[in-house]
This record gives sequence, C-alpha cells and structure tokens, in this order.
Amino acid sequence: MRAPLVSFVVLNWRNEASTRGCIETILRQRRDVEKEIVVVDNESTAETRARLAGGRWRLIALDENRGFTGGMNAGAAATRGASSRCSTTICASPTTGWIAGSRR
Repeated sequence: MRAPLVSFVVLNWRNEASTRGCIETILRQRRDVEKEIVVVDNESTAETRARLAGGRWRLIALDENRGFTGGMNAGAAATRGASSRCSTTICASPTTGWIAGSRR
C-alpha cells in the first residue's frame, strides 16, 4: 500500500536563501514518504521568482502581497496531499521520523 502524499506549503517573501533552506530541510526528510512542496511567492522580484521556478516544487507567484494568511491559504488551495503542513521560511531541522509521526 502506498503512503499518502504529504503536502508542504512554504511561504516566501523576499527571502530566497531561507526559502531554499526550508525546501532542502523538507526534501531531506524520510524518502519513503511522498512529498509535495508548494512554494508561494508573496510578491517578490521577478528575478527571485525566476530563480525559485523549476525546482522539485511547484511555485505559486502572487501578484500582490497577501500577507501570511493569504499566502498560506493560496498555497493550501493548490495542494493535492491527504495531509498538509504549512511552514514559514524559518524551518527547524526536525528528526527523520517527524513526517510519519505527524500523520497519525
């Protein structure tokens, strides 16, 4: 039986380095869990958007800054997973099993 897809929403606002760090933290987690990452760009520059596009995640580029709640809601609406997690760009480095434990 295939494990359910876990979706992550990562909100970016003019902080590409922290956003990439957060994405890498998510990608390092358990490889036996299918993950979907949706990065919401909350009105950054065109250059930042171009650099964030085309990764192992989906980029949602908002034309205006919708704030934290609006950005997270836009990302959550775009997810397909059975379970969703939202994150700011300040990701801690959780232990390897945190995804499995959070799905219970």
